[in-house]
Amino acid sequence: MINKFGLLRLFDDNHDGHADRVVMLASGWGHTADYHDWAIGLPRDKEGNYYIATACQQDSRSAAAAYLRGKVIKLVPRSPTVENPQHFRLEKLTGGHRFPTGIARNRQGQLFVTDNQGNYNPFNELNHVVAGLRFGFLNKFERREGFAPPLTAPAIDIPHPWTRSVNGICFLETPAKLLAQGSGSRFGPFEGHLVGCEYDTRRLVRMSLQQVGKTIQGAVYPFSLDLVGEQETFTGPLSCAVSPRGELYVGCIRDSGWGGGNNIGSLVQVRYNAKQLPAGIAEVRATGAGFEILFTRPIDRKRAADLENYALISYTRVSTPAYGGTDQQRRVEKPVEIVVADDGMSVKLLLRQLREGFVYEFRLKNLAMSKQLFHPAEAYYTLRTIPDGAKSASE
Repeated sequence: MINKFGLLRLFDDNHDGHADRVVMLASGWGHTADYHDWAIGLPRDKEGNYYIATACQQDSRSAAAAYLRGKVIKLVPRSPTVENPQHFRLEKLTGGHRFPTGIARNRQGQLFVTDNQGNYNPFNELNHVVAGLRFGFLNKFERREGFAPPLTAPAIDIPHPWTRSVNGICFLETPAKLLAQGSGSRFGPFEGHLVGCEYDTRRLVRMSLQQVGKTIQGAVYPFSLDLVGEQETFTGPLSCAVSPRGELYVGCIRDSGWGGGNNIGSLVQVRYNAKQLPAGIAEVRATGAGFEILFTRPIDRKRAADLENYALISYTRVSTPAYGGTDQQRRVEKPVEIVVADDGMSVKLLLRQLREGFVYEFRLKNLAMSKQLFHPAEAYYTLRTIPDGAKSASE
């Protein structure tokens, strides 16, 4: 397990379900008594490396206490010695993270980390971790004249305040053992997508990824249904994981120092039920001439062909030392053509111009057969690179 100051291994020597011994396996990143000084993890690869992320440094502290703050760190196995009893060495992968509270690795070995909106971060973020990259946040000791490292844009800009903070994440991937047994996908059209925990609004979001050349970009959508009246919902999603049986588990808290209330928590099991899956947006993908929207079920082709059933805008935001940021260069987008697939499972929206570096916000009216539930009906796609070599209007 990971905590503020180290990687720990717990031993249950008498097999009573309680830890009897704790051994420190790795440490060395700076920390103070500040409750923000968390470390999170723990994805692990087949070589036995662990991956963690540390929160930033915004206060005045010693260089030792600021060491490796706001970083994604790889913990590489080593043989401990008398001089150095550490079981892992620390290898910095990326910097410039504000409050990375979710980290996940997919089956292809790609590593992603979330970050929270605030100063220098006008959006909540999903960042693709590649060794040597630097993202946009500056620790306090880095805010000095002449320090201007090249910055990497997030894979997905997640709008705020639509989400207040996206914390723990995991990939919806059917466990390999179940696939080998021929059980098929446990997550249907969402296989390979990410789930994100939205603490403040007590819901889950979903993210899909699209690789365009060397760029990974994608979209974010509502996943859980919005709270209606006194309907029971999540306490406060903070972490999530897929079990070996293919079930999604969501860890929740409600903390007195983080939104008010008693210090309580819960563990929620979420099971995918294909029969109850409503029609809705499964995925938005960029094309050279616009976007393709894939659906979870066949939709009403007549309504899907009506331009009035689509509201689409684009905007960007600028990173500043101030907290957050407002939409810039906001523009209503009018599709020039809609192409509905014969099977009703997708539509293509053709646009006159595409703008790289912009978020495209989609809001659809109900396209379901017989006006049944249509969910999700909104999506937010971050267009970093236009596919097929097309040029953006801003170039």
